[in-house]
Amino acid sequence: MTLATTSTFTAGATLDHVLEEISMARIIFGNSVTQDRELASEENVLDLENELGLRLPDDYREYLLSVNGGQFERCRFIMGREFSEYSVYDVEEMLSLGHGECPLEQVFQVNNYYGLDLKPKDAREFIVIGFVSGGNLLILNLKSGAVMLFDHDIAERPRRCYFEEVSSGFAEFVDGLVEKTKENSRIGSNLSDKEFEDLLAQFKLQREEEERRMLKGGDLND
Repeated sequence: MTLATTSTFTAGATLDHVLEEISMARIIFGNSVTQDRELASEENVLDLENELGLRLPDDYREYLLSVNGGQFERCRFIMGREFSEYSVYDVEEMLSLGHGECPLEQVFQVNNYYGLDLKPKDAREFIVIGFVSGGNLLILNLKSGAVMLFDHDIAERPRRCYFEEVSSGFAEFVDGLVEKTKENSRIGSNLSDKEFEDLLAQFKLQREEEERRMLKGGDLND
């Protein structure tokens, strides 16, 4: 079972506040989430899937039914685009289905943001599931289940190329988020020398593969 409550609470809080914080804190996919909204119902999820014409990936579906939005305790991830260039992002808000000022079912369309203009058949494969530091978007690829990033500051190439894969699945993404620390503000996470070298090599290979696919006229999001 991936979901549990957590006993972490604010020091010096009253009993009522402790009970409230415990009721708001949940753990899913190895990460703690705080949220104060009702869970999504199976009917809510089915309504969204009917509108999309696609079934949501199982792990994200479980997240909506068990947590439904909120803020992750570990919320930071790293992206590398060049051999020596890293960018650090924080997940600031996950969208809730059926609740909140910006409910998921009203704001998921990617073409509503930053002048994106994907063809309808392409746009339906991607939904916005959260907001990332810097005004950027967290995207879910409904076709592959991958979690992706759209960084609006990067504009050298066509917009769609910047749906960059962060993780191959939602559960993997949530579990892989790291704590916000002063040290990882610079490189993204606390890595050993060997892990850092491996990460550099991995990002370099990904970059080379992207460039090869672009030269062949391929689609980075397939």
